[in-house]
Amino acid sequence: MGIELLFYHDLIKREEEKPLQEIESQGNLESIFTISYTSGTENNSKGAMLSNSNFLAAIASILKVAGDFPFSPEDVYMSYLPLAHVFDRLGVHAALSMGAGVGFFGGVIL
Repeated sequence: MGIELLFYHDLIKREEEKPLQEIESQGNLESIFTISYTSGTENNSKGAMLSNSNFLAAIASILKVAGDFPFSPEDVYMSYLPLAHVFDRLGVHAALSMGAGVGFFGGVIL
């Protein structure tokens, strides 16, 4: 079916193998992490620029609120919202930050 399974710890190992100057050139906490666009239902769509620190603060808040139900490497977060949806991106990154897996719903219910 063309499914490739990637483990987060393997991705981290790849990053650790990069030269330090290459990692440092990827940005800092104030660099733009993503641009989240509004739907534009009343006016033209607008993009909110979210920095690395914005996203990290939001992930930390999610993990604090979900403290009674922490993610673990045995868990899998099922992503079913559109990937452009900032809430789902936060869920994906929160799960990955705790070593959990992520599954992406493809729109077909069997």
